[in-house]
Amino acid sequence: MSCIKVFIFAVFWELFLHSLDACDKGWFGERCQFKCHCQSDCDKEGQCAGDEPRCDSWWFGTKCQFQDLATVNGTTITTNARQNTHWLTDRDAQTCNNDPNLESVLFVWNMEYWFTWMRIGMKSLAQFQSVDVQFNQNTSSKVLNCTKFTLNRSSPTLEIHCSLDFPVRQINIKAAADLCDIYISGGVDFALKQMADQSSNYGGTEIASLAVDGNLNTWSHTEHEDRPYLFVTLPKPRLVTRIVLYNRMYDGYNILIGHRLRNFELKALDENGDSQFRYKDKNSEPLHNYTVVIAGKKIIKIIVYATYSYFYEKPVLALRELQIFGECLPGTWGLYCNKSCPSYCQVTCTQEEGSCDLVHEVISYVEGRTFRTYHISAPVKTESQ
Repeated sequence: MSCIKVFIFAVFWELFLHSLDACDKGWFGERCQFKCHCQSDCDKEGQCAGDEPRCDSWWFGTKCQFQDLATVNGTTITTNARQNTHWLTDRDAQTCNNDPNLESVLFVWNMEYWFTWMRIGMKSLAQFQSVDVQFNQNTSSKVLNCTKFTLNRSSPTLEIHCSLDFPVRQINIKAAADLCDIYISGGVDFALKQMADQSSNYGGTEIASLAVDGNLNTWSHTEHEDRPYLFVTLPKPRLVTRIVLYNRMYDGYNILIGHRLRNFELKALDENGDSQFRYKDKNSEPLHNYTVVIAGKKIIKIIVYATYSYFYEKPVLALRELQIFGECLPGTWGLYCNKSCPSYCQVTCTQEEGSCDLVHEVISYVEGRTFRTYHISAPVKTESQ
C-alpha cells in the first residue's frame, strides 16, 4: 500500500513540476513573461524553431527580445549608393552589401530615441579595420558626445554601446562597404506579465493585468473617477528608455472613445519611491499609441493617470497595452540581467556573451560643429585580465 502511495505521489509531483515549466504557446521564461517574436514558432526555451530560424522584422538579439529601432515605423534608411537597403534588415546574415561604392548608411527617425547600443553584422572581421558611427540631434548644435563603446569580436558582429546625454534622431554609419546587417536596440519590454494594479476595475473584469498581457485585443479599464490610475512594478530596477501606451480608441459599439487618454500623466519611480521622470500629454487629438522617451533612468515603477473629463463624465483610464522598454543596468547582462560583466569592461558588455573591447576616440570639427568619432580596434587587456 505504501508503495502505491509513493508511486501516486511521484506521479503528482512530476505533473506539478511540469506545470511549473509549462507556458502557453508563444510564451517562455521563468514566469512565462517573454513573448515569442520568431518568424516561425519558438521552442519552450524561446529559441526560434524551423529550417530557417529568424526573428520577426521588429525584433532581434537574445531570443528575439530586443525591439529593433532600425525597422520600427517612422524609420528612413538612405545610402550614398543607389541600391535598396532591404539586405540590411532582412534578418539574413548571408545577404550583404555588393556595391563597392557604398560608403555610408544613414538612419533617420520621425522622432527622437534614447540610444543605448547597436549591432553591426559584417562580411568578415579578418579584413575589417574600423567603423565610424556619428550621432545627431537633427538640427541641434549640441556637442555630440559618446562616452564608451564595447564590441564583440568572436564572430563577424560588432556590438557598440554608448552612454549619451541626449536623444538622437539620426545615426550615420561610415566605412560601410562590408556591412551585412544593422540592428539598433530599442530595449526589451520588461512590463510583460509583471505586477500591475489600478485604482478600480470596471465591471470587475477589465483588470490591470490585461494592460501587460501582450495582447492588443484586451484592455484594462477603470471606473470613472477624479484621478484614475494604473501602475506597473518591475521585479528589479531597469534602465528604462521608452514607455509605449496603446490607447483603446473604440468601445464595443464602435463609438470613438480615444479622447479619454488625452492629457494623461505619467510618472516613473525608482526603488526608493522617488520620482525620476514626469510627463504630461499635450496632443490636441487622441492617438492610437503614445511613445514617451525617457533619458535612460533607473526605474522600477511606472504610473499612468487619466485626467481628461468629457462633458459630464469623470476621467477614465483604459489601456490596450503598456510597454516599458529598457536595458539591463550598466555592468550586467543577459535576458534576466542577472549576470555580471567582466571586471575589465569599463562600463558594460555585450548582451549575449558578456564580452567587451576598448576603442579610441577622435574629435573632429566640421563647419563649426564638434563630432566625436570612434575607431574600433582590437582589445587591449593586461595579463591579469
